[in-house]
Amino acid sequence: GGKSTSDEFIDGTPRSKTKLDLDITSNVHINEFERFVLHSEFWDCDVRMFEAPGFGDSIDNKDSVANIKSYLEAAHYSWGGLDCNGITDKERNEADDRIHCIFYFIRPHKLKALDSQFLKDLCKLAVIVPIISKADTMTLKERSRFLLVVHNH
Repeated sequence: GGKSTSDEFIDGTPRSKTKLDLDITSNVHINEFERFVLHSEFWDCDVRMFEAPGFGDSIDNKDSVANIKSYLEAAHYSWGGLDCNGITDKERNEADDRIHCIFYFIRPHKLKALDSQFLKDLCKLAVIVPIISKADTMTLKERSRFLLVVHNH
């Protein structure tokens, strides 16, 4: 599959995507760009990677976080509605389209208001792992101070 249209597991097995009906009014869109399965002795983990092109690119970013939040909430609502359908746990887990963990990249040296809003508004819907981009451009002291700023938001 292509970068933004992958509909297959890494082994080529076709898998249909669940399309969530969302009203996205800004230029932010959620695209799945990679999917693979991590295998271990005890479990298999279906990993789906998404990107949000357009996030933070506008002069007015007020809807950027709201659109991602709507996407996450719709996935939680859709998954929660599966309880009543009398399906097995395995079928329910296969239909789980929620995003459980977000790797959120932050520019070094300055936490923007948009970053703070993202961390605050979405931490109840998914685990957020803040990653300082280009952290190697910061001294250890700068990095420590900046991490405190990030963790306090």
